[in-house]
Amino acid sequence: MKIALITSLLSGGGAARVLVNMANYWDAQGHDIVIVTFESEGADPFYDISTGVSLVHLGLNRSSQGFICALSNNWKRLRKIRETVVALAPNAVISFVDTANVLSLLALAGTSIPVVVSERVDPAHEDIGKMWEMLRFLSYPLASNVVVQTREAARYFSKYFIKDLRVIPNPVVPPAEFDSTLISAPFIMGAGRLCRQKRFDVLIDAFSLIANTHPDWNLCIAGEGPLKRELQSQTYSLGLENRIFFPGHIKEIGGLFRQADVFVLSSDYEGFPNVLCEAMCAGLPCVSSDCPSGPSDIIEDGKSGFLVPPGDKDALAHSLATLVKSKTLRKTIGREAAEAVKKWKTPIIMGKWEELL
Repeated sequence: MKIALITSLLSGGGAARVLVNMANYWDAQGHDIVIVTFESEGADPFYDISTGVSLVHLGLNRSSQGFICALSNNWKRLRKIRETVVALAPNAVISFVDTANVLSLLALAGTSIPVVVSERVDPAHEDIGKMWEMLRFLSYPLASNVVVQTREAARYFSKYFIKDLRVIPNPVVPPAEFDSTLISAPFIMGAGRLCRQKRFDVLIDAFSLIANTHPDWNLCIAGEGPLKRELQSQTYSLGLENRIFFPGHIKEIGGLFRQADVFVLSSDYEGFPNVLCEAMCAGLPCVSSDCPSGPSDIIEDGKSGFLVPPGDKDALAHSLATLVKSKTLRKTIGREAAEAVKKWKTPIIMGKWEELL
């Protein structure tokens, strides 16, 4: 089967990671896979793509100055997507992320190519703007299938006139075992884009509440983003600049998972958090905000991890202190965590995608 995977960016992030993992898996299964990205030629993907996977750059990620310019640019985008995909003649297209989904559906309307669109975050909490939201409402009925990652996200689309709505979680890929000596153990770990959604400010505040009583513990937050300076300033204001570390965007964080003692997801909302599943797969005891959507589908509170209210630094600090105090509890929770995510192993989840196709 020839499958085209469409995305706006391959420069990092959870959606790009899932797309590349899917492409590499299908390539290994003998399918003809091509990734179509809106990026310009020469933009290197952040994650390693198998040599058997083709990569096509469309050069569509340009900014628009004003409404007329936006209309013109989007018309050109539609023409370019249509011409490229029709020439590729895939058996199916899978598009990733809201705006790329809309453009793919509109561009390929009237062709005989089935288009599957995949949402990557909880749409109830990701504001894409009124115009894009209207276009999503009008275009998603054109999709052969719409795939979301959680039941909660599926409820959002119940008001849409969708032919086939399916819940397929992300495949959990065990983290690669890379050595890492970035942080002195023991340490608590967080990872993700340094933006408001991820609420690393809450994690830093929670760590500050237990830092004095556990002076041998550190905190590591891997990732890059617009709030990096603000978060670093927060650590200085708390006097924790020597105990909170920002190693940047790490391509393979398996080494950190293997070295860390506790993992934290502090987000306000998610889709189906890859990084949480990977941490659990590595046997890390995890504390997650009970945010929409994903964590409550992944963690059984008190057994395979701990769930705390989003934005509640005191509750987060309490759960962290509980794990920090007991190595035995960390091992027990870690074992349960690794067992809990086995149901989302790559062959199982990719089997659901193959059934859909």
